[in-house]
Amino acid sequence: MKLDLRFVFRPIEEIWSRILVGLVFEGSLNETEGMAALDAKTGGYLSRLQETGFWRGARGETLLVASGGAVKAEKILLKGLGPRAGCNARRLSETLKEAGAAIDRMALADVAVHIPALPEERAGALVLETGCAALVGPFFRAHGGEDDFLLKIVVPVHPAWRHMGDDLVRRLRACFLPRMACSIIFAA
Repeated sequence: MKLDLRFVFRPIEEIWSRILVGLVFEGSLNETEGMAALDAKTGGYLSRLQETGFWRGARGETLLVASGGAVKAEKILLKGLGPRAGCNARRLSETLKEAGAAIDRMALADVAVHIPALPEERAGALVLETGCAALVGPFFRAHGGEDDFLLKIVVPVHPAWRHMGDDLVRRLRACFLPRMACSIIFAA
């Protein structure tokens, strides 16, 4: 298995991939930074699903919709995190692990994933590091021995996290390189 992991300073709705994944807090999409623009690109379709109660963003809830050409991906997968209060790196990692397993079952390996910021400043690096490892985990279990399997992940990052690039890349390389060939890029 090979991994191409990129951290970019672009909104998720502007990234080319087969599937966009958004981790969303319960309540309005506007409460999860970065999701309002994705909702606007879909003509408010995602927020209407929340308003009708079809999908609320509760912890463990999953919503998969076709993009209909509204964004540069075929599908949009939203995973509910529950209330923002009390959300931590562990909950984000568990949710990303579930998302990774679901994406692998769909036979997709070209992913853009929005990981929201948590209130604590120091949580940024921990969230990105543990979250990416959790997302890759299901793919590694399923495809770890396949030399020709390439997993591409693009993660838009919050501008406030710009300073953590070198350290994050070093820690992720230490995590992934013993198990798989990988390229990890933190775009400045």
